[in-house]
Amino acid sequence: MLEYEEIIQHKYSITTANTLLTLLSELPNIYYIHPHYQWKLIESDVEDNKYCDCAIAGQADYIVTEDRHFEALKNIPFPSITAIDINQFLEILQS
Repeated sequence: MLEYEEIIQHKYSITTANTLLTLLSELPNIYYIHPHYQWKLIESDVEDNKYCDCAIAGQADYIVTEDRHFEALKNIPFPSITAIDINQFLEILQS
């Protein structure tokens, strides 16, 4: 959540970031995952590993990202995580 806050503040404003985070904290379909293991799958940007750890712990189908560091996941057979871009995600939603 802190990284979302930082990015939204940078691109928009503190007020927008606070409003969005408040909304996310109140939505009934938002689940907070607290991983108990660090897989350390992405070496090129270790900060991205928290998303992989959450995806594994939460049994997510995908990580939706435009971050090129997640391409490393294609070469890791276990644990298997599929990273897709926003266009692929929109295609899945529309099908």
